Amino acid sequence: MKTTLRSVGGSRQKASYLHAIAEYFGEIKEVDWNKYSDKELTSIKGVGSWTAKMVLIFTLARNDVFAHEDLGVQIASRELFGLKGQGKSFIKQMEGISANWVPYYRSFACRFLWAWKNGA
Repeated sequence: MKTTLRSVGGSRQKASYLHAIAEYFGEIKEVDWNKYSDKELTSIKGVGSWTAKMVLIFTLARNDVFAHEDLGVQIASRELFGLKGQGKSFIKQMEGISANWVPYYRSFACRFLWAWKNGA
């Protein structure tokens, strides 16, 4: 399987991450995603915060996920809200604004920010 993944452009590291994900869930026929917490996905080797948040927003349709790590969300936030600074201070400003959208609208806000940035 790792050879097959690598033959389609996957690196050795990505192939190992995909295997770690497969091992974590085992044989999936039907998964009750509600039994998994939002943070639990990042305990899987190779699944970081950004990846987990994309799954939570787009696949699991969770309402209260703010993808502050995403470059598109950062660019749109900087332009729309006039945010300054970089690094942790910038993220803190974004989190402060997103606190107004808790607990129901942060995922929707991310979708809006992506759409705005892409001119939709």
